[in-house]
Amino acid sequence: MSGAALLLVILLNIRSKIMKSKTLIIIILTSILASSCCRSKEETRWDLTEAEKQLIPYELGQTINFIDSVGNPFVLTVTENSSRWHYYFIESHERCENYVSINRKTVRLKSDTYNLTISLWINDYSYTSKNEYLTFLITPFGCYFDIRYHEGGQFSMDDYQNVYDSLIVNNKTYYEVVEKIEASRSILYNKTDGILQVCDKNKELFSIIK
Repeated sequence: MSGAALLLVILLNIRSKIMKSKTLIIIILTSILASSCCRSKEETRWDLTEAEKQLIPYELGQTINFIDSVGNPFVLTVTENSSRWHYYFIESHERCENYVSINRKTVRLKSDTYNLTISLWINDYSYTSKNEYLTFLITPFGCYFDIRYHEGGQFSMDDYQNVYDSLIVNNKTYYEVVEKIEASRSILYNKTDGILQVCDKNKELFSIIK
């Protein structure tokens, strides 16, 4: 065999070994990926019940008249009224992140006059169970309230939450009113009119007028 032919044979053998090594590496990587990946699974799905949908009475574009602590009137406008699915990933024993799906309703009311924004939402998730709370965030006052309700959409009483058959706010009677107290702050609310009054340290910040 000539030197050129011998060199060709050696080169062909080297090429064959390289191709076999590449194939082996691909097989190993594919096996690793297949063993480490799995499909996420929906463990629970919580939709809004009809009773929960009725907890927030506001409609998009609606305007509500309020009065502040010194008697100045202002208007809150509903700028958002939406329901969106949110996905909360939870730990799994199979190295997959399974998830819970929950339909969350969000409503926002805004007043440009006072740079005031109120966000309300229901149907949130605590990583262990569905939260039956109607949540308020009022800025810039930094007020945060969680109003607890039963599965049927009825407000419940506890150490920080009172329920009244009726209350008078600005000379008008409102029915089935819930009062939530958080530290020095409180809010009055019902399912017919929404927010009735917000107070801070026993001082009224603003209240509804009709």
